[in-house]
Amino acid sequence: MSIDYIIQPDGGLCNYLRVVFSYWLYCKREGKTLGVIWTVTDECPGFFLDYFDPLEGVHFFKENPGLPIDYSGNRWYPDYNPYLMNIFNHLKLVPVIATKLSMIQLSLGKYIAVHIRRTDHSDLAKAENTYTDDDQFISFINEYEDHNLYIATDNRDTQDTFYALYKDRIKVIEFITPSSSLRQTGFEETILDLFICIHSDHFKGSGWSSFSATINQIKEPVNSDGYFGKIISY
Repeated sequence: MSIDYIIQPDGGLCNYLRVVFSYWLYCKREGKTLGVIWTVTDECPGFFLDYFDPLEGVHFFKENPGLPIDYSGNRWYPDYNPYLMNIFNHLKLVPVIATKLSMIQLSLGKYIAVHIRRTDHSDLAKAENTYTDDDQFISFINEYEDHNLYIATDNRDTQDTFYALYKDRIKVIEFITPSSSLRQTGFEETILDLFICIHSDHFKGSGWSSFSATINQIKEPVNSDGYFGKIISY
């Protein structure tokens, strides 16, 4: 097996994805094969190929096969910002997950979606002056009264707040059981959240969130002004 470039992303799911897709685009344009050490961690508790179709020219490993690592971290390759390129559309679900997504969409009918990131994220977003508060989400939801509502969040209190306000419009919800772990939702649930939001008629996400930025990039690829690239450039 010949691999030209080895990376090891870190962080959460969408941190992993932005690194993989950025370096994949770089390698494709340079005629290189890419190796990805996709480590299963508390922050990213699932292996790519168990949930997504393979990517052409990419070899995924659960642990280092003994090769030198060219990059480790959560930043994209320089000049290959994935939020400014139409590249995440190559992210495809394996059939069993795609079937679950289709069943949820049937239950939702005509719907909008919000991604309300809280828990460990709130203080960071506030420090960067990009925090999206509940009033902003409520204002967005109220614009589309004829749509059902899907709430993607990592916080049970947030679920309870919005369910109390919009329970008649929420056709699908799996209430979170609070725990001391960093991630309050399972990996499959997180991936379904991602794609349910992608397929919504209208979407509002959280500032300074790679999860929201990934959804927005797929729904409406951003222009060279780089709004999403700027707000998550950490």
